[in-house]
Amino acid sequence: MLLLNLDRKNKIPLFKQIFNQLKEMINSNTLMPGDKLPSTRSLAYKLSVNRTTVFKAYEELWARGYTHSSSGSYTTVRKRAQLVKHRKTNAKEIIDWDKIFTPDSKMLTNSLNIHKPGKAKQNQIDFVSLSPDLKLMPVQDFRLCMNHMVKTKGLELLNYGDPKGFGPLRNYIADQMRQHSVSVTYDEIIITCGS
Repeated sequence: MLLLNLDRKNKIPLFKQIFNQLKEMINSNTLMPGDKLPSTRSLAYKLSVNRTTVFKAYEELWARGYTHSSSGSYTTVRKRAQLVKHRKTNAKEIIDWDKIFTPDSKMLTNSLNIHKPGKAKQNQIDFVSLSPDLKLMPVQDFRLCMNHMVKTKGLELLNYGDPKGFGPLRNYIADQMRQHSVSVTYDEIIITCGS
């Protein structure tokens, strides 16, 4: 049984209060992966709020990766991915671009207001280097996937593939989109790379 306390005098919307409390329960392991949340109808009744309010809170939990739901079934707590700890960069690994830049390239860099990678403000992701956030990259899982694909696909990986992207991945994306009420087919998805 969920014990949620809503403060109707608070400026924070009710759906956000529900979302925040459920999120805290999940983060503190009060609600564990696989636990079922009450139906939107029953929780709305217990809290004396509109069902849409609970639905909106559940949608927010789903959008942030805290829950999994599919039509006709309960909303369940999802197992969250562990963030990878960021390793500190060794000073020897950093390229000193100021020594490498020619005078013309320095002038171009300054005129375009390009800043050096790694100078992003707190709570911002620096996209200048076009590198993924290392805290979110599950390197070990990625290596296992790469090894599996090389073993199963072999030389096929070295050829040009379907111009629309890897077929099974397009199917998977289409299935995931349909689970989230987005009407899309395999043929409407194109996988690209770049930025």
